[in-house]
Amino acid sequence: HAERFLRSLLLLPLFVLGVQGWLFFRLPHPDDSRPDNAALVAAGEFLNHYGGSPFAHLILAGDKQLFYAADERVLIPYARIRHRLVALGDPDGDSAVFRDAIEAFYNFADQHDLEPVFYEVSETCLGLYHDLGFKLFKLGERALVSTATFTLAGKQRGSLRRSVNQAERAGVSMMLEHPLSEALWQELQAVSDAWLDSKHTAEKGFSLGRFDRDYLQRSPLALIRQGEQVVAFASLMPAYGSREQLAIDLMRSLPTAPKGSMDFLFVRLIEHARDSGYRYFELGVAPLSGVGQSRYACVSEKVARLAFEHGNRFYSYKGLRSFKEKFGPEWQGVYLAYRSRSPLPGLLLDIAALIGGGYRRLMSR
Repeated sequence: HAERFLRSLLLLPLFVLGVQGWLFFRLPHPDDSRPDNAALVAAGEFLNHYGGSPFAHLILAGDKQLFYAADERVLIPYARIRHRLVALGDPDGDSAVFRDAIEAFYNFADQHDLEPVFYEVSETCLGLYHDLGFKLFKLGERALVSTATFTLAGKQRGSLRRSVNQAERAGVSMMLEHPLSEALWQELQAVSDAWLDSKHTAEKGFSLGRFDRDYLQRSPLALIRQGEQVVAFASLMPAYGSREQLAIDLMRSLPTAPKGSMDFLFVRLIEHARDSGYRYFELGVAPLSGVGQSRYACVSEKVARLAFEHGNRFYSYKGLRSFKEKFGPEWQGVYLAYRSRSPLPGLLLDIAALIGGGYRRLMSR
């Protein structure tokens, strides 16, 4: 045994040299530093000039890196999780060169020995991802309310109408405010903290807004008051380059908010979007909604359908779809574009960790 031990010691220097060689020759990771305020100001100017996707406003949250491509006519926000670069939504900017920009991002990831992923891409650009070798998985459906046709009248809107009336009888009102006083920021912080405590959760990010003053002050906030007290609020994500859609982002309410307050908020925001010239008001995504419904759907989407049908113990998939459905929206699919050799379960777990603030925070819940 002593002889074997001594022979093994002779192999130790070779092992150390091998590890050092791998560390020397492996491709370095891209810069993970977050954009500073100057970079965010430049990104805002880019979006105002070229336009952006429904997720464009989330760039200004500052928690994603910025990849410019196609002679800086396209901007792709992304974040790294383990060995993946995850882009948020479709590219922003000049759609005529989206294909070149997606390919450039693919090459950028490949140069660093990382996997490119596009999270929550639209139906409009699916052909581009397919042509570049990405595999597609349907994540759910986005709810878009037509502002021109939305109404509280009629039998189908009876439940929503009663909910709004109940909130009005409780004395709630809505107002858009910007900028906010220090006292009002403190009040909103208390509402946010109470909501997080009641849901036993923490702030998220990447594809979701979070309570951060620097981010929230970049657009008006919708405040719901009962008398003088703020009982709920929401931030808005304006469209860039068009009046196609106005979207809701961060929503927080007190556990004691009157019943119907959130329905009241949504109805008033839809009316505000209509009055401001927007074609649609977006209610957000219903995860796994509309996934795997066909008998010919791929196996992974059929499994996802089972989660939608039977997984409400862990997440209210059906409840969220039902809440959005009462506003009579149009539904548009959102997809995950990823490399075919990447196992889907591990990829989805990585994205959940990215949104949740990392694996350490995800596992501690």
